[in-house]
Amino acid sequence: MTFKNEKRIPPVIRTVVADRSVARFFSATWPGADDWKEVLTLLYEEGAAHPRDVTTDGPGTFAERFGGHHAGEDETDFRHQSAERFASELVSVLETARSENEFGKLVLVAPPLFLGVLRKKIPTPLQQMLILELNKDYTAAKLDKVAKQVQAKLKSNQPRP
Repeated sequence: MTFKNEKRIPPVIRTVVADRSVARFFSATWPGADDWKEVLTLLYEEGAAHPRDVTTDGPGTFAERFGGHHAGEDETDFRHQSAERFASELVSVLETARSENEFGKLVLVAPPLFLGVLRKKIPTPLQQMLILELNKDYTAAKLDKVAKQVQAKLKSNQPRP
């Protein structure tokens, strides 16, 4: 029974295939997940850049109290910094879509570094919609390959009657 003011959960599964430079958003009807379409692509140029192209020529030097010098290093390397920034942007897009009731289930497909960053950034309402995480890099894969991989994993994760 659905009440008048209660949001209905749409029968749509949103799959996000991402790394630190590109994110592809797919939608399909739940539970079959067989009518896939790509709905959005986000590009993050800084994530695709090589660290030497966006950072200075070397670490800074610092004078010590008694005349010595030492070199400083960034606390977080470039790969993690770009992943953090892009993950925040991606989660913002997902949160907007969730608040507009565009999907009811969520699947994340990303390489290990980026998947870990996404896990930390995803708020509780999105976590509750998350039904599958794949630790793979399919950002350059064709739609049908992504669909087959996700469908196979969803079928293997379903409880048997």
